[in-house]
Amino acid sequence: MGHLQQLAISDDGMQVTMEEVATSSRSYTFAWKEKSKGYLFKSPSNYLQVKPDEEPQVELTKPEKNIFATLGRKLDIAFRARDDHGIGEASIRYRVNKVEEKSVSIALPNQDQQGEIDLDWDYRAALTNLAVGDSVTFVVEMADRYPGEGGPHRVRTQARRLSILSKNDYLTRMYRQKLRLLNMVKNLYREERGVHYLIKEFEPSSETFIQTCQLEVVRQELIKDRLLEIKQRMAALVEDLALNNFSEELYTGELTRLQSDLQRIADDHISLVSSKLKALSTAANDKSKKADTTEAVDAVNFAARELGVMVLQLGFNEATEVMAREIHAISEDQANLRWRTIASGSRSQANHDDLIQRQDKLADWILRLLGSIPQDRESTVENALVAFKLSRLTKELTRASIAPAMRKAAGSIGQAPSEKTAALQADVIKDLSR
Repeated sequence: MGHLQQLAISDDGMQVTMEEVATSSRSYTFAWKEKSKGYLFKSPSNYLQVKPDEEPQVELTKPEKNIFATLGRKLDIAFRARDDHGIGEASIRYRVNKVEEKSVSIALPNQDQQGEIDLDWDYRAALTNLAVGDSVTFVVEMADRYPGEGGPHRVRTQARRLSILSKNDYLTRMYRQKLRLLNMVKNLYREERGVHYLIKEFEPSSETFIQTCQLEVVRQELIKDRLLEIKQRMAALVEDLALNNFSEELYTGELTRLQSDLQRIADDHISLVSSKLKALSTAANDKSKKADTTEAVDAVNFAARELGVMVLQLGFNEATEVMAREIHAISEDQANLRWRTIASGSRSQANHDDLIQRQDKLADWILRLLGSIPQDRESTVENALVAFKLSRLTKELTRASIAPAMRKAAGSIGQAPSEKTAALQADVIKDLSR
């Protein structure tokens, strides 16, 4: 039997009361004796659950990471906070470099404020002597209203640091971040060019054809998501530049154009690849005819080309890699057109028109590829040899008149014997392979 405790009975005998501080969870029952007849009664067992006090929960939501900025940059600070007893104290604590920490009281959040709360504290007004090279580290601290012996619970957010850079150092940092994002595009370019070679080898009669198509659809959706994520991160760079008073076209123009290119490639090319692969997977279920992979191969080829043009902006090493991959792909495309030209013979005009169109588009592409190589970028000691080789390759391809030769071959299709056209195309392949 547990502890017995007498209760206070009201004068009319109709009410009993008790008062006790709940310090722990426990079960309890009530027992009483009826006054007139003396009957004994006992209630069912009840249980009192005492919830232990929890520390305040506080999270710094803005800024999301450490900040590198020039002097005078505006800084938005926001947090979320809640506690079961209510917030009793709130402050922002900061230190400049490694000097003693200082504290500034801030308005207490209401008990029902569960969302993000903007902090009304401008570091620029509090720290008027900041200089390039200084850093400001800050946290938000909260204390609850817990009445325990040890006093209220105190907690802090994770720390954030604001580092003050010179304008040149800041712009250099932003440039490197842009290059990191373009390197992510480079990886996607390699992946998409690899998908192109994979799809070219697709065999619709294979037992794994439909499953492979479906897997590649998933891959394209992931590539699209990653492109759009890179675009969002570039938008964040533009926003950061504006916050540091670099909103002019000189500083944000290229990033804005890259964002537009990423959105276009994701919407117009990667989505098309996904759509063609889905259609290919559906068509493979029709056993009455063989699925044609041509449109899917073209779609992924064009998507890889667009990504390659973006990667050309990275530097000489990356441009050299793109040129090597694209010249190889162009050679294979030209060899395929040559084989189709030989096989076409005296087929229908529609077949000749398709070959002519493809030959002209291939000429357009090599001209665009050569024209997209940066011409005004200065080389360094480390990449001087790479820059020289890239320049020589560009000049050799231009001097070989690859595009005019392709157009001559296009004009010959259907007008001259296929052997003569094939010979023109063979010369193009030879020039590309030098």
